[in-house]
Amino acid sequence: IEAHVDDLKWLDARELIREFSRTIHREMDFTIEARTIQRFHDNFKEDPTVEIPRIFPEFSSPEVLTMSFIDGVRVDALSEYPERRSDPRQVAQIGCHAVFKQIFEHNLFHADPHPGNILLTRDNRLGFIDFGMVGRLEASDINVLSDLLRAVFMEDSTRVTDAMLLLTDATDL
Repeated sequence: IEAHVDDLKWLDARELIREFSRTIHREMDFTIEARTIQRFHDNFKEDPTVEIPRIFPEFSSPEVLTMSFIDGVRVDALSEYPERRSDPRQVAQIGCHAVFKQIFEHNLFHADPHPGNILLTRDNRLGFIDFGMVGRLEASDINVLSDLLRAVFMEDSTRVTDAMLLLTDATDL
């Protein structure tokens, strides 16, 4: 690709393939995911609004992951909210709080937070599942994200741009 398509030279296809390979192999080893789930479980054990599955290590291996069941529906199943005694606005606030807690307190966040991986349980509680992809943040990245959010809320497009550029690997801008 790099040798034949000028518009994609910035892509660094070899590094992209290496990263994909590393990520997919990590996702296929359930012992790694089990340790990650346990860490998230420990991080949220005092939070009554977030449920993380419990791991059963004695029944798990690199090929098998055994965890507790979370009785929930996709968080975007709005028709289920009344039956589950939940309010979409409160759930949105709880979800934002949980994500911010992951990023700013735990420095470890769920990197695949689509509606199928976030479950509405009952009484405005959220359950997170599928921890095959997670991210870790350095203190410098957390500071930049803080600046970015502050700039967004203040509607300061120059500071938003500056923060976004600090989060990229781009060197030729």
